[in-house]
Amino acid sequence: MSQYLSIIPQTPLHIGGVKPNFRFLLTQDIIPGSLIRGCLAEYLIRQGKKSKIKEYIKETKFGFFILQIVRII
Repeated sequence: MSQYLSIIPQTPLHIGGVKPNFRFLLTQDIIPGSLIRGCLAEYLIRQGKKSKIKEYIKETKFGFFILQIVRII
């Protein structure tokens, strides 16, 4: 069974690697699954469900999330 996740950021996101010695930051066109797992873990901690983290992570497979630019007019 597949489920889809929609992420609507409230502020700009910077998803990238280590800042190189340039004047700009390189970014990625995807959100790595590891970042989503970390966000889920943080959410569970804030909800007082820290003991459930391993259960949720073990039962859920995370791939890469492809970013799509959506303009709302």
